[in-house]
Amino acid sequence: MALQSKILTVTKPSILIDGMSMLDTRDSKSPIKSTTNQHKIAGAVYPLIQINKYQFDPQEVSGFMLDETGFLPKIRVSVYSHNGVFLSKYFPKDGDPMSVWIRSKMDEFKPIRCDFEITSINALPSIEANGDAQSFTIEGVLRVPGLYAEWCKTFGDKTSYDTLIDLSKELKLGFASNEVSTADKQKWICAFDNYEKFIKDITGSAYKDDNSFFETFIDKHYNLNFVNINNQFSEEFDIDKALVQMAMNDDFHNTNENQNFSTDLYLCNHKGFKASGNFIKGYTLLNNAGQIIMDNGYRRILQNYEDALHNDKPEDNYKSYFIEPVDTANLGNDKVLLKGREGEDFYKIHNKYKYVGIQSTNTHSNYSHAIIQNWQNRQQIDKMIMRVYLGFNNFNLYRGQRIPVVIINDGNTARQKATASGEQSSEDKISYDKFLSGYYFISGITYTWDSEVPIFRQELFLNRREWPKTN
Repeated sequence: MALQSKILTVTKPSILIDGMSMLDTRDSKSPIKSTTNQHKIAGAVYPLIQINKYQFDPQEVSGFMLDETGFLPKIRVSVYSHNGVFLSKYFPKDGDPMSVWIRSKMDEFKPIRCDFEITSINALPSIEANGDAQSFTIEGVLRVPGLYAEWCKTFGDKTSYDTLIDLSKELKLGFASNEVSTADKQKWICAFDNYEKFIKDITGSAYKDDNSFFETFIDKHYNLNFVNINNQFSEEFDIDKALVQMAMNDDFHNTNENQNFSTDLYLCNHKGFKASGNFIKGYTLLNNAGQIIMDNGYRRILQNYEDALHNDKPEDNYKSYFIEPVDTANLGNDKVLLKGREGEDFYKIHNKYKYVGIQSTNTHSNYSHAIIQNWQNRQQIDKMIMRVYLGFNNFNLYRGQRIPVVIINDGNTARQKATASGEQSSEDKISYDKFLSGYYFISGITYTWDSEVPIFRQELFLNRREWPKTN
């Protein structure tokens, strides 16, 4: 895959997290009891959850979700305590985190090991007077000390890229990006704001060129990611290699009889992928275009006053011009641009206006321009989203990644005729879905587990800026 599409680690995190070791659950001194030691399956078959050194037995966990769709990873866990020990001795107080461990069955992949700041615990009263049996729903966000403290600081004459690296080091986070620099040197001032808001403000006014737009988020491995999203919509047809595990029997999660092998990294719904983490178990499309257009228009007209312009007439310092989302370079005629109904030019008049104030000499020259450019483009890519469900956790995938998707129509003759690209097997009655297949940008990931179907499942939110024509 093109280097500009790869999100690479620039600095590593140094944040301290709580110790977490797998208990021998056969030990009489352990807070939980089991007939077997769980260390061989913990994290891979069920999420290992710990609060104040209390590790919940898998029978005590009814639901789990790790959500990587916002600025910070969030978690929601439903647990059932049947012996009262958790409530009386280990119940969290102010500042006590919830520790989580999830891993692949392949040692080559880094496990997910996070501490979460508990934001709420909701519970119904016990069903009996002793209070032994209770259900709790625990929610939290990734614990990053200092992130929500308010600061008053100035960060040098630096670019947004360098300032975000400084902030990540101060927060003991790593830093990852698909860029190496930006063209927006200025003094960046955090005026008694928390660092989350400050990071978002920096990102909102970050500028490299007129074809770039940016997003930041903190991932599950404690890295602050600064992503030039435009890089992820390249038309280059490169495919990464991936290490995957193939199930050798029907019980993938509870057996060690699985085979590891290297293959091309792409997602596919063909039944031949069913035993691997690349298999698309289900999918659908989401459309937010109407609401986005009502809120933001197709183009936004920037209005500002530029102090740096030394005109004889002050009114000549007033600037007004439109900014519209960028398109992929060298795009063919076979794509829909999501700029209104095909054949209509209504998008040219459906404009919104935004006065962004005074463009002073204290900011970089494209400061006001970048605010609108970043916002409009980020909204544009959310117009249509493909929601994909994987049968297993695939640790090759990460948020911000560019990933090829292949959707196959198998046996549906009407759908094949309506959507096929022309390459069709008359023998197998299989066709390639031209509209749904292609390269996507992973804008969000969730990891779920529940006791009714006790396996991990992964959900991806996939964005694409242009879509193939279907006629």
